[in-house]
Amino acid sequence: MLTSFEKTVSTFPEIYPLSTKNQEVRRAVLSKQLSVFYTIINNEILVIGMIDNRMDYAKWPK
Repeated sequence: MLTSFEKTVSTFPEIYPLSTKNQEVRRAVLSKQLSVFYTIINNEILVIGMIDNRMDYAKWPK
């Protein structure tokens, strides 16, 4: 799943939507359980974090 994400983002870096909380971060929902947050800096993809979507939204990092 992560390999597929890497290939997709390296080809189309802006394919995933911007996060609702931070307009510099994009959120890729890889499955019902997993999301990856990343940003684009100087034509490089920086993965900020991965999160379990089953976790209570109030506990997500800000």
